[in-house]
Amino acid sequence: MLSVNGFFGSTEELDREALASALNKDPFLANHGISVEIVWHKLEIVPQEDTFGQRAVHAAHICCSTKQIAACETALEAIFAPSRKTGFPLDTIFRCFQNTGSDHVGMLSTKDKTRSATLWELHRIQVQDSAKLVELYPHMLTPLNLPGSRTLKQFLQGRQTMDTRPLFLDFSPTKDCEDYHTFTVLKEHKAKAREVLSSLVMLCREVHGDESKIWFTED
Repeated sequence: MLSVNGFFGSTEELDREALASALNKDPFLANHGISVEIVWHKLEIVPQEDTFGQRAVHAAHICCSTKQIAACETALEAIFAPSRKTGFPLDTIFRCFQNTGSDHVGMLSTKDKTRSATLWELHRIQVQDSAKLVELYPHMLTPLNLPGSRTLKQFLQGRQTMDTRPLFLDFSPTKDCEDYHTFTVLKEHKAKAREVLSSLVMLCREVHGDESKIWFTED
C-alpha cells in the first residue's frame, strides 16, 4: 500500500484505527469500493533523511492500494474540502497534505520533493514546538438544537490566532481519563489557548446564546 495523504500536526495519540474505520464508512470512499489504512511513519525530505543528522519526524499517513491511488486522492480531496460543512471523520476537521516522501510513496519528482520539504518543516514545527493542555469537557460532541447541529469540538476548531492560523492543532479524548480532552497547541499560543478555554462558557454564549449551556456541566 502507498501513502496518499498525511495529517498535519498528527501525533501518536491519534486513534488511527478509529479514524480508518470512519474514513472507510465515508460515502466518498465507500461508494467507490476504496479501503484505506492509517499508518504511523516518518516523514522524509529525501530518502534516508537521518543521514543529514536530523531527527526523524513522524506523521499519520492514509494508505491505499496502488491501483486505487488516483480515485482515493479524488475522494480524500472531497472528504477534507474546506467547503464541506458536516460529515467529517470522527467529527474532526483534519488538515492533510500529499506527497510526504515516506517509504509509502513511490518515486517523487523534483517538484514533489521540494513540496515535501516544505510540508516536513511545517509539520515538524507543529509537532516538536507544541504543548499540551488537558481539560474536562464531557459534552464535546453534543450537538446544539440549532440549524447545523454544531458541536463544541467544531466551535473550538474555529478558533484562530491573530495571524489566522488554527489556535488548536489537535484535541482528542485523553487516554484512560473519561470526559477529559488533550489539546495540542504551539508553545507560543499556549497562553492564548488557556485564555480561550477559561472563558469558553462566555464565548459560546456570545455566539450561540443559551443553547450552548448543554455543552457545560453546572459546576
